[in-house]
Amino acid sequence: MKHKTLPAWAPLKATVSLLKSRAKFRTAARRRLKDQIRYRDQTIKRLQSEIARLQGLSRPQPVHNCVYPAQMMAMAVFIVLHGGSLRCAAATVGFYAELMGWKYNAPAFKTVSNWVERCGLHALNLAKTISGEYVAILDASIQIGKEQLLLLLGVKAELAASLSRPLTVADVEVLGMEVQSSWTGGDVSDFLARNLQSRPGLRLKYVICDKGSNLMSALRSLALPVINDCSHVNEPGQAVVQRRRWAERALRCRWPFWLFIVGIQINVNWAKIKALSYIASQLRIEVRNFSFSA
Repeated sequence: MKHKTLPAWAPLKATVSLLKSRAKFRTAARRRLKDQIRYRDQTIKRLQSEIARLQGLSRPQPVHNCVYPAQMMAMAVFIVLHGGSLRCAAATVGFYAELMGWKYNAPAFKTVSNWVERCGLHALNLAKTISGEYVAILDASIQIGKEQLLLLLGVKAELAASLSRPLTVADVEVLGMEVQSSWTGGDVSDFLARNLQSRPGLRLKYVICDKGSNLMSALRSLALPVINDCSHVNEPGQAVVQRRRWAERALRCRWPFWLFIVGIQINVNWAKIKALSYIASQLRIEVRNFSFSA
């Protein structure tokens, strides 16, 4: 039996086939490595951009003509508008600067007050673009010393007609506010005229106020309809009820007439002082809440 002899080139062909399979495998491996390198480079680029963005956020952003950066100013105003005190806001932003590694000391509480007032002024300037039919709320509150703040708030007429709940800060726009030592009827009239002239598209359907003499004089001169607020309706107040009790007690005890008159006067004056102090405190809270949330 004769064995079939292989050609001389057969081992070479097997070697070539083996080398081709190895080259194919290595080519696929190189492609996988190239894909991994490309994905790695993309990840590095994305992380570098994210680091740059975070560094930009953590870097103090300067404000023109201001010592403190914008982040500290924004945080302080945010704290005050959400119920924090001026001193609390100043101390908090000082801790924040220390945490971020910034070389800024805590600002004074008066500095924070100036920041909040500037934001309020900016909100008032934005309110000059208001147009449409509004219901106005007009009142004056006692400020520091003899200064009085005259505040004009506005609620959209269609909203006021459809509401079945108390007003919130979001429902109200600040139409105007000014501070001076006293407000006569002429001063209030000029105040209203200036605010209406600065907003040509604004129309007042009616005005809600406590019917003070100066306010009523101004509203009559401008021919604006007036409605009482709910806290100044004509109902027997605490002073009237207390005066009746004094009279009944005096009749039962048969006090001298002059003592009866003095007692009534003292009681009425004390009731007025308590009522005025309560109203002033409520108006201060009202002004603080409404003036900076517009």
